[in-house]
Amino acid sequence: MSRFYGKNNKITLLKKGVSKCNGTLFFKEGGNAACIVSGNDEGASYRIDVASIDETAECADATWIKMDIEGAEMDAIHGAEKTIKNNHPKLTICIYHSDEDMLRIIEYIHNLVPEYKLYVRQHTKIDIETVR
Repeated sequence: MSRFYGKNNKITLLKKGVSKCNGTLFFKEGGNAACIVSGNDEGASYRIDVASIDETAECADATWIKMDIEGAEMDAIHGAEKTIKNNHPKLTICIYHSDEDMLRIIEYIHNLVPEYKLYVRQHTKIDIETVR
């Protein structure tokens, strides 16, 4: 990321994940996938610092939020609620990680900012990569 975007003064790169609050998440490796280990690092393969968009000073003037974070989109949106309400940024959010996401993410965003025009698009020939 830093090699491609590090010199772009319109982009600020932070070495953190996004979530509903600031903290640390622990992950356990599982073949082709990983999962969050709740609460502590016992059995964890990796750890990552996370922050809410609302509590991150560099995001105060956000104009675009793009998320493809493997099912953690709803938590991250909760952590960006104030930014979405205040800034009305463009949103590109993957909704294909669960059947629930297809509805709850769209409904939640519409409740935050009813004026948003919402679209669902398919970006591949197969039934994954569906984006709101």
